[in-house]
Amino acid sequence: MKLVFSGLEKPQYLEPGRVSVLEVENQRLFTRICQSIVSGEGAQAVEPYTLWNNQGKEVKPKTALLPIVNPFELPWTERELLGGLYQRYETMLLEDYEMRDKLSQLTREISSSISLLGFQLASNCEFEIEWDMRRYLKAFGFGVDFDSRDSLLDNVIKFIHLAMDVSLQRALVFVNLKTFLTKNELETLYEQVIFSQIPLLLLENRKDCYCSDYEIKRCVDQYFLET
Repeated sequence: MKLVFSGLEKPQYLEPGRVSVLEVENQRLFTRICQSIVSGEGAQAVEPYTLWNNQGKEVKPKTALLPIVNPFELPWTERELLGGLYQRYETMLLEDYEMRDKLSQLTREISSSISLLGFQLASNCEFEIEWDMRRYLKAFGFGVDFDSRDSLLDNVIKFIHLAMDVSLQRALVFVNLKTFLTKNELETLYEQVIFSQIPLLLLENRKDCYCSDYEIKRCVDQYFLET
């Protein structure tokens, strides 16, 4: 996928399993770029941009990018992620006859026990909706088990694994993530990006000397010169 800003000479390439880094030293331009990406407004944003897939067709920003401004508050409950997680469990259940049969039996036992309680009432009560995996997962707030006390790196990796599990079709976009990670932690993160095959874009407001074979790096300096 190709990210094209109207104010920059070259496009930014977002490839599965690769880390794309855009360093913007001009503070005003950096702010406009971040604001535009988060807005999802594309060509109508304050810093206009477009996205193109590998077939040369333009794609909508909100279906192609998942911007994350604060890495300490990862969007675990993003609809596409939770929906994809529920769908994955439904698919696994359909493919596992023994587990499907076991859950059906347990469901009947629960329904029977609840019905026994109803004998104490004058009213006649029953379930109108059949049990299914998606309703159960949603009703009990099923999601990724994470702990805010874990390291930032651990939680970011868990989030990337979630994106991989649900086959997320959007690139993850982090703002100034490098600020919070050491060089060794970045290497560990990049290895997980390769493993997951999730496209990752890092927007950074300063140029650093760190260089990795996993990165596709571009820098725009204070005078808008691109390297």
